[in-house]
Amino acid sequence: VCAELARASEDRKEAIRSEALDRVKELSKAETGCVLIKLLLSNTQAVSWDELRASDPTEMKIAQIFPGETYYTPVAGADSVSMQVVGLQVPARLDGSSVYELNLRGVYHFSAVALEAGGAVDVRVQRLSSESMLWVGFEFDTQQAQAIRSIQEFLGYLPETLPVRQLALANFCVDDRPTWIGKDLMRNRIRNDYEVSILGIYPARTASLNDIVWFPKPDQVLQTGDRLLVLHHDLQKLVLGPATGGSAAAIAPKTEDGFVSRLVA
Repeated sequence: VCAELARASEDRKEAIRSEALDRVKELSKAETGCVLIKLLLSNTQAVSWDELRASDPTEMKIAQIFPGETYYTPVAGADSVSMQVVGLQVPARLDGSSVYELNLRGVYHFSAVALEAGGAVDVRVQRLSSESMLWVGFEFDTQQAQAIRSIQEFLGYLPETLPVRQLALANFCVDDRPTWIGKDLMRNRIRNDYEVSILGIYPARTASLNDIVWFPKPDQVLQTGDRLLVLHHDLQKLVLGPATGGSAAAIAPKTEDGFVSRLVA
């Protein structure tokens, strides 16, 4: 619609605007439609699961959900691993709650990866809505028993099953940004300056996919050879440089093809 609007004559533009308003009015008749409209108007980070290279959701028994599950996904590229994310229907009591104020990590031991409403997916989650599905990943070293308790505390009950997706991730070697080495994530301001969330770190000193640090803490220090795991659509932001200014310029990343496949060979 946006592309057509740019090319259209004034009469056609008016017709397109009218059609768009009619669609908005139709959506607004349902509560889930209102949530979708609010998401699209308030956040430019809405994407689709296909863009995120995520699998279709599958229902998994609670007892089979293990925090920190890592999968090798060669279909998404030789150096691609996937993380498991769990879908939690946001309870009514948390409608409108700020993710920052809820302190999800400190209280529930998980971090918000995406908020889904009406087919749109927000990967810069700031505020919850009771008509949305919050997709979360558990922090490094969370035990299964703790994960189950956290799910029950967040939802207010313990379901038999929950939807689970596998989210394919890209990797970025910190050697391509030498100024990051020896400093922690907070000092490097990757989230603020690049608008990228670091979902995991694969430390250079290890030789197993099981050593990935999921949802690293702000004081995690980056070392030579470490690889940052990020959403595929965020990788280019790290390559091009800060979105909010700064001195770092675009780079030609030094890729090491197949580093993940060699680990699982």
